[in-house]
This record gives sequence, C-alpha cells and structure tokens, in this order.
Amino acid sequence: MAKGKSPAKRALRKVERTDLKVARKASIAKANPVGKWTRRFAEVGDQPPLVAISLGVIAAGLVGRHERLRRTGFRMLTAHSLSTIFKLAGKDRIDRTRPGALNEKAYRFEKGTSRDGRLRSMPSGHSAGIVAVAGAIAADYPHARIAVTAASVAVGAAQLPSRNHYLSDIIVGAGIGLVVARLSQWLIPPHDRVQGSR
Repeated sequence: MAKGKSPAKRALRKVERTDLKVARKASIAKANPVGKWTRRFAEVGDQPPLVAISLGVIAAGLVGRHERLRRTGFRMLTAHSLSTIFKLAGKDRIDRTRPGALNEKAYRFEKGTSRDGRLRSMPSGHSAGIVAVAGAIAADYPHARIAVTAASVAVGAAQLPSRNHYLSDIIVGAGIGLVVARLSQWLIPPHDRVQGSR
C-alpha cells in the first residue's frame, strides 16, 4: 500500500446492514424519559444485578432450609458465571463498535482484541446472562418458564433502544445463554431428578 493511503473500506455484510438499520429505528434518545427507563431496565441483565439476585436466592434457600431453592440459586450463579466466561471469550476476539458509540468512533466489525468498551459489542453479555439465569430457574420451577422467558426476552430487547447492542449481538448472546443453561443443569441437576435417583 502506498504511503499515506488508507485501506479501502470493506463492503458491509447483509447482517451488518440489517443491524445498523434496526439500531437506527429502535434507538431512543437519552433525554427521552422512556429512554432513561429503558436503559435502567436493560441493566437488569448486567453482571452485578444477576449476581445479587442469584446470591439472594441462595441465601433464601439456606435460611429457609429449602433445598430446591438453594440448588436453584447455585445453578443460577453457575449459569451466570459460565455465560460471563463465554461472552468474554467472544468480546476478546471481536472488535465491534457499539451503536451508542457510532458518533465517537467509526463503525468496525472485525477480529480484534480491543479493551475499549465502545468496541466490545459482540456478543451481548446482558442477553447471555439473563437467558442463562432464566434457564437455570426454569429447570427447578418449570411453571415459571413462561415468566422467566418473557423477562429474558424483554431485557434482551431493551438492549436495542438503549443502544447497547445490535440485533445479532443479542441473538448470539441469547444462544450462549441457552447453551450455558443446559450445561448448568448438567452440573447441578434439578432437585426432582436428584430425588428420583435416590
């Protein structure tokens, strides 16, 4: 490449064009009250809230001497921890500009190892974590499956108007969560399965 010339811009893939279009249409301004509340709700899928909820369930199970609840809490914490490991493995290998950072940084989606949070959009850790925890709960409380699934979908969807993630980030994150939820059920089997094997 001749000195002083910048590399040619690559053509966007179809999924990227769709992601950018959806991100623009779904975005809600920070100053908008709905946008503020949406951003707060989206953060339910962040690490501190999910860890706190999991520890709260464990504590309730220990205090109440409720084995099913205790197992569920430990499974939730395990599922969340595994989802964090997997999403970090992805973020550490992919540089992707977050929708909310497009005014500050040029759009990128490529192999990379950036530690800049504005370039760590793929995959969505919020979606991975909330889906993993929801699956961990449903294993012991199947009657709550619809409620926890609806909650995880809502938190994942809130990442779009909050400009945290693109649609494909959310889908990949949710996929990680589903795999991890199954893995956590293998590591900490549901209470009824353990009781039935005795």
